Amino acid sequence: MGEDLRNFRACSNFTRRSALGGMAGAGAYLATGGLPGSRVSTAVAADVESELVFAGPGGASQEVIEKLLIPDFQKMYGDIKVTLITGQPADNVAKLRTQAARPTIDAIWLAGGTTYQAIDAGLVAPLDKSLVPNLAQVPANAGQEPAAAPIGIAVVQLMYSIPVFKQNNWMPPSSWLDLWDPRFKGHVGLPSINISSAAGFLALLAKQLGGDEKNVDAAFAKLKELRPQMLNFYSSLGNMETALQQGDLWVGNLTAHRGFQLKTAATPIGMSQPKEGGIGYQTWVSVVKGAPHPKAAHAWVNYLLSQRGQEKVREGFGYTPVVSSVKIPDADRIYFPDLKSVFIPDWRYIAANLPKYVERWNREVER
Repeated sequence: MGEDLRNFRACSNFTRRSALGGMAGAGAYLATGGLPGSRVSTAVAADVESELVFAGPGGASQEVIEKLLIPDFQKMYGDIKVTLITGQPADNVAKLRTQAARPTIDAIWLAGGTTYQAIDAGLVAPLDKSLVPNLAQVPANAGQEPAAAPIGIAVVQLMYSIPVFKQNNWMPPSSWLDLWDPRFKGHVGLPSINISSAAGFLALLAKQLGGDEKNVDAAFAKLKELRPQMLNFYSSLGNMETALQQGDLWVGNLTAHRGFQLKTAATPIGMSQPKEGGIGYQTWVSVVKGAPHPKAAHAWVNYLLSQRGQEKVREGFGYTPVVSSVKIPDADRIYFPDLKSVFIPDWRYIAANLPKYVERWNREVER
């Protein structure tokens, strides 16, 4: 997402943690967010609080939230004062644990295993669907959690070096099994098991070989065969991108939204949608159990699932929208595939069993 922009301030009525004290409820406007095929409708909802405290990511993601999402939310729902508390999802969940008896946070951004930790610990509340009508637009395969809404899908696809493939007159890779092609021996790069996409790749490979997340024996056996092909397994995507730019890495996998960002930076990287489908994982938003401003929190979730909110999510984060009515420019479709073509594994099961995957991966694949 680029470098951290720590000194950014979005608008005059945007406040940070120091403004948590003295919040009081007031009237606000509540909008549907624009359902597909309908105009945006607005209705007065005097009991919706005028303040919202949101725990979200920092760094460059913070800029997206401050610059794109919060001002647009305020345009749609009225002059709600928004306080952003930044931190990694695990750190923010830890804050919820310490505040469980009397939370000061209304809504939280979640990802990976922390999503299920927050849900299972009862730190977030089941969503009131009457306050989040846009939830009806989210397809079932995007993820169904009563206490969390998926707001975007990061999709992992094949990547390749444009200069190397052009020099050799090769067609872009079209299958995950192309990673085993002898032409690429010594020049394949993949994320290490500490990165979510590796566990997702393991699950997809298991599915292609007749198994699933619970039966990964065939996938591990196939990955053993890949070891002679490998340039490296990378615990840092930055190192992976450096190897690509230096010409050592020819083919591997990468999130499509990162590929989209690298494209805008004129990095010579190509992205390809494998015929077996990309691998998807969600970013979620939840309403905190006992939130001081629950209706404003639900309005925030509803906004993020509106067509306008989803367009901002795509524009700012590069995630594939979960609302199909969002228009994707033809030139960008490779980066934002139809969710029907995306394999989204059972991330709840993977999160619970990740230690077993890691131990076996380190022993059999990456030793």
